[in-house]
Amino acid sequence: MRTLVRSLTGLVVLVALLAAGCGGEAGRAGGKSGGQATPKNTIRTLSDALENGRKDAFVSCFKLQGRQREYLGANFDMGYGIVRLRKALEETYGSDAWQKFREAGGHWGAGFEVATDEMLDRVVVKIDGDKAACTMPDETEPMLMVKVGGAWLIDLSTQLPADDRVPEAMKAMALTTAAVEKGIAQVGKPGQSPESVNRLVCTEMTRGLMGGAPVPVPPAE
Repeated sequence: MRTLVRSLTGLVVLVALLAAGCGGEAGRAGGKSGGQATPKNTIRTLSDALENGRKDAFVSCFKLQGRQREYLGANFDMGYGIVRLRKALEETYGSDAWQKFREAGGHWGAGFEVATDEMLDRVVVKIDGDKAACTMPDETEPMLMVKVGGAWLIDLSTQLPADDRVPEAMKAMALTTAAVEKGIAQVGKPGQSPESVNRLVCTEMTRGLMGGAPVPVPPAE
């Protein structure tokens, strides 16, 4: 699994990773949510909030300022869309459908890794007063947290967009979210499969990164 939070791009990876893996099923992260009393509890609370569509709980896991709350809300929308996509695929094509979707991703596959309880149990937490550094397995760059009023909050304040860049960043995030929604809409339609839905989602995500330029969508098999 690649970085939980490596840079601001890592925030998107964080959301996608948790959305792909959180939830009440055995082995998936999020089943042991315990508020924000410890750094690991905050990560689990974040995961649980994504699984259950609780935007306020998700955003509350971060130390924010200015318009960063709006941006985190847009990240939640994208992440919860991935949760819904995962569930739709598994309900329609079987329990291995998400794995098939992820493996078909090529370059995008790493963005849909599954976070397991075992992975989160292996997070290395180093606490120094009211600050903490949490490092995921096989990663070197930690996710930073701060303790505020007894709660451990993820501190991405220096990595999130400045207020004047939030609208532009949210526009790009909206294109990503729209790609996921288009994928959900194709689940179960004739000729569609986890692999073909993946091609559609990845094509739409690429289009978003290219500023909305049209990209041919590979045909369903």
